[in-house]
Amino acid sequence: MSEQTKTLIAIDPGALKEINRKLDEVLSMNSRHHEEPETEWMPNKEFMRAVSIKAYNTFAKIRDKMPDSLKREVNRKQYIHRDAIRLYFEGMFSD
Repeated sequence: MSEQTKTLIAIDPGALKEINRKLDEVLSMNSRHHEEPETEWMPNKEFMRAVSIKAYNTFAKIRDKMPDSLKREVNRKQYIHRDAIRLYFEGMFSD
């Protein structure tokens, strides 16, 4: 014998509208991200953002451990190959 009871939760309509607005923003950002063509090479800051590195010194240590095939410099601008993101999370560049 099991009893089923209903639970009523009170939600502020204003808060619900705010949640829906933020959800729409996130979904629209995702759709814009997919529209942009993804290049094979990305700037250092984009790599740092993708792997959630905040400190440039930490990034410099990781970049030093990368093989030359994943790094490129064009007109004094440094780029990282997109495959480096996967390799970073696989632990290839860790101590």
